[in-house]
Amino acid sequence: MFALGEEDLGIPVQRVAGVISMRELAPVQGARSYLRGMLKLAEENIPVIDSAAKFDLPQAAYTERTCIIVAQVLAGEQPFMVGLITTDLPVVVDIGQDRIKSAAAGSKFESCALGVAEVDGRVKTLLDIDKAITVSDLFQVPKVVN
Repeated sequence: MFALGEEDLGIPVQRVAGVISMRELAPVQGARSYLRGMLKLAEENIPVIDSAAKFDLPQAAYTERTCIIVAQVLAGEQPFMVGLITTDLPVVVDIGQDRIKSAAAGSKFESCALGVAEVDGRVKTLLDIDKAITVSDLFQVPKVVN
């Protein structure tokens, strides 16, 4: 689970490869506005997305608690790694399947939510990471003009 402003979001822990401190990222030309750059990690270049910008949430200043969640996303059958910037350290929360309810119709995350669950009196949105982050989210495809 990680917080983005007033929103509490979660992704399955099985998809999380690690959490690292915020660091300088290599810029990418032609990228979408929320793609902050590329991270070189263990000989792999990983695109890093500003999660708040991606989900149209208010931006918060980066602090010493800002970090990057490195997660695995599937593009069809092909897995790839992506970094998600969050302004606070994520926590692991065990949520039983029986506690997960359908996301409310019309909610900001309806199209990419596995569901919602109440934890400690707060509603947490559980993301389907494969729907929340797609390859087309990372790079703009140039328009071909005939």
